[in-house]
This record gives sequence, C-alpha cells and structure tokens, in this order.
Amino acid sequence: MVLTHFKSVTMKKQYFIIIFIFITNFGFGQNNDGFIKYAGIYTAVQWSKGEDVLIIPQLYYYENDYYIEARFNYEEKNAFSLYLGRSFSGSGKTDYEIVPVVGLVIGESVSLSPGLISDIRFNRFSLSSETQFTIDLNGLNDYYFWDWTKFNFQVNKYFGAGGGMQFLYPNKEDPTIDFGPMLMFKFKSFSLETYSYSFWKENPTWVVAVEYSFSKD
Repeated sequence: MVLTHFKSVTMKKQYFIIIFIFITNFGFGQNNDGFIKYAGIYTAVQWSKGEDVLIIPQLYYYENDYYIEARFNYEEKNAFSLYLGRSFSGSGKTDYEIVPVVGLVIGESVSLSPGLISDIRFNRFSLSSETQFTIDLNGLNDYYFWDWTKFNFQVNKYFGAGGGMQFLYPNKEDPTIDFGPMLMFKFKSFSLETYSYSFWKENPTWVVAVEYSFSKD
C-alpha cells in the first residue's frame, strides 16, 4: 500500500503525469492472454487522525509477459516510482501469477527497489502481495523491507470480504505491522476496496481504493 513513515519531498508532479498519460495511451488497443487483467489504474485514498490525506495512484500495464507499473505517493510522499518486470503465470484448479520486478524511486533521494508481486486464486479465494526491498543509492546503508498483503473471499458476483496487512522493517528503526479487515465491491470493470488498519487503536488508518480495469473479463 503506502509508506507514510518518511518525510515529504519536492519532486515535481509533472513527471508522473507525463508518464501516466503515455502509458495509458499506449495501453489501449494492446492484447494480453494472461488471466490477470492487462492494464488498469488502482487509486487509494489513505488518512488517519493528525496526518495528511494521501492519494496514491498506481498504473499497471502488461505487454505480453512483460510488466510495467508506475506509482506516486507510494514509497514516500510526493515520490514517483517506476517498476519493470516479467510475469510468470499458470491456470488450472489454482490460478497464480508471480512477477519479479525492479524499480527506481525518485523522491527526496533516488532508490533502487527490487521486489515481487504475486497473486493466487482458488475458486472464490484470492491472495495477493506487493513486496519490495528498497535501497537509498545516496547511502547504501539506508534501506527498508516492505510488504503489503491482502486476501479476499468473493461472497457473490458483487461482494467480497477479507483483510489486509502492511509490514515495514527499516534498517534503522523497529519494524511495524498494521492489519485489519477489508470489504470489496465489484461491478463490471470497477472495484472498490475499503480497509481499516489497526482499527482498535486510538488513531487507525483508513483506506478507500478504486480500481478500473481495461481488460475484458
């Protein structure tokens, strides 16, 4: 999901907008035979008491087995990141996809970010995660491990329920874990997810995310 433990940066948003428009225009009209949608936009709005509201867009695109993803506000506030990878997938009783990626994060500093995106589906159950190990190239001893995992049980065509977990382990700080329930609503190419991380604490984190897929079901 989103890393909110880092300081604000001054990168110009125009870089993200230009690349976002380019990838979107390039994505329409292309074909992909994978079981996971070939292109889409996933935008989350995250807030908690005493913190700024964050809008985190992610755009992903497949060209055959090759994968591209652009993010903004994900690794740190006002940071732009671009990830490239290759998809390995299979289908049967269980559908799965594994995408090793490597990314470049441009924010307060420049970071290299290898990672793994995975998705498993069995009947109405799905499990997915985004995992990364991000290294500051301006100081190689400054790095962190991050994982966002979510699971969902599709109750019917339109409604699902599950949960999400965010795990952050900076090399210079103690690890933090946030988790909570998730509800999902789907209609055609749109889906809506709502999360409540650490809802039992004084200041829980709330997330509402909308996804639009350019693929055919």
